[in-house]
Amino acid sequence: MNTLLKLILVCSLCLNTYFIWRINSQYASEVTPEQATSISLEKTTVLPSEFEQAIVFFDNQQFDKAIEFYTQLLASDPHQAKQLKQAWQQEVEAWLSGHDEDVSELFLSAFLKRHPYDITMLKLDAKRLINRGHLQQGIVSLMTLANRLDSNQQGSLAKQIEELVTLQITALTQAQQWQQLLEHSLQWLDYAPHNPHYLYTYAMAYYQLGDYVASQVALEQLPENHAFTSQANELHHKLQQALTGVDIIELIPHGAHYLVNSVINDTLHVKLMIDTGASFTVINHAQLDNLAEPAIFVGTLQVNTANGTVKAKRYRVRSFQIGQQYIDNFDVLVMDNHSGVGLLGMNFLGNYKFNINQQQDELELIKNNN
Repeated sequence: MNTLLKLILVCSLCLNTYFIWRINSQYASEVTPEQATSISLEKTTVLPSEFEQAIVFFDNQQFDKAIEFYTQLLASDPHQAKQLKQAWQQEVEAWLSGHDEDVSELFLSAFLKRHPYDITMLKLDAKRLINRGHLQQGIVSLMTLANRLDSNQQGSLAKQIEELVTLQITALTQAQQWQQLLEHSLQWLDYAPHNPHYLYTYAMAYYQLGDYVASQVALEQLPENHAFTSQANELHHKLQQALTGVDIIELIPHGAHYLVNSVINDTLHVKLMIDTGASFTVINHAQLDNLAEPAIFVGTLQVNTANGTVKAKRYRVRSFQIGQQYIDNFDVLVMDNHSGVGLLGMNFLGNYKFNINQQQDELELIKNNN
């Protein structure tokens, strides 16, 4: 009897052991390797106290303290520090995408104060500056960064810099902000003194400011083969004419006529149609109202037009400029017409020997000796 009971107990124990093995085998087959790794990490991974403290202070926007713990972590556990910085990078990028530049500026300023050569954060800071409309500061920041990278790392950054520089040049050229363009190009040349684009822009800005000798010197610094050869040759031609007393001004075709850019009182840019049959230069009332410095009313004048004789008000502006030709105390008539375009008359053109070069769409001016 005892032998039978012992046999039954042994069989029961074997069956229980088998069922337990089956259950464990089934559970193990349902757990993926990734889940097993995760479970293992949850049991074994303990974040360093510096990591946790840095997160707490970062979330409370106490960035100086957060970066202090990050710096300690960088010394003790570089791998964890890298993970932390990547998380911060994503957060800053989200701030910049949401135009939350104030918070991003606080963080980046604190971070770069402790780690001034961190490439990732320098790129983000340049992006922040550009987002805020500080394009030149952003360009200079990227140029500073580029000088710290090896040739393999510079490729994409150089392309970004070139795109931003072109954008800046276009904006300043359209606004005719030549002094600002000169200053900006000089800054770019500090970082890339042989760059043809920057040298040509520098020379062109000097030309527009009337410093022909400095413009010529800048052109002479260009390398023999570069992408701006045609523009440089054109500028060289203009310089030769300017140095011999000829001012060459670009004209804008307008039907059977030409428009020319003028500047009134150093600030208001006005396109005028050349009319050698008009005794006076004419602007419209809207342009008169847009003068930051009011014109002086001189009186009225009888004017012959296609619609008969009309009275026009005559005003005196402080200055009038076309190309490099600058006249103080210049008189204009104020009249509206259907085209909305003013006229450049003989009270300006009569001061010069002038020629309209229709092949080149240029106005050539030589000041009269009187």
